[in-house]
Amino acid sequence: MKTFEHYAPDSIEELLEMLKSKPNAKLIAGGTDLLLQMKQGTAQPETVISLKNVEELRGFSVSKNGYRLGAGMTLRGITRSNELTQNFPGLVYAAGVVASEQIRTLATLGGNICNASPSADMVPPLIALDAVVQLVSNQGQRDLSLSDFFKGPGESVLKSGEIMHSIFLPQPSGNMIYSKHAPRKFMDLAVVGVAVRLAKKN
Repeated sequence: MKTFEHYAPDSIEELLEMLKSKPNAKLIAGGTDLLLQMKQGTAQPETVISLKNVEELRGFSVSKNGYRLGAGMTLRGITRSNELTQNFPGLVYAAGVVASEQIRTLATLGGNICNASPSADMVPPLIALDAVVQLVSNQGQRDLSLSDFFKGPGESVLKSGEIMHSIFLPQPSGNMIYSKHAPRKFMDLAVVGVAVRLAKKN
């Protein structure tokens, strides 16, 4: 593995300032994808910025309008949340079928989204739930529908110096289910992942 600089800011403000001076840095949260790519030599960043000390990115809050999940919330954290299990069982199920318990302990919601992988298990249910992502940079913040976040496989609208701060879910309406097809039952990437939400009117 090629040598690299490593930084671990303690706040959003420090993180954004660091990205301003090091625009080509790679962000690492759980590291389940980036570390593997670095070991294989398919990714060779000169600078890696860890998000592990930025507590704000792991937040979870509830309001009358909906639920806000920090981009750094782990998939295991989602599966262990009683609030999410009660209100978004389909989303919790999707988090629970990602890889293994060991991987889910490290993997983050934001990482699963920002990789923009067609096989990402969390993306279909989040889109079905009308999720809105909050992106922040030194220029401010912008909110956009998750369905507008992706440009193609491995590509998103994230700009240089911009990070995903959180994901907002409106109050649930109707029922949502998620189903995936994978060559193996456990610990495999989805070949097809489908989420459907049905809501009654009147």
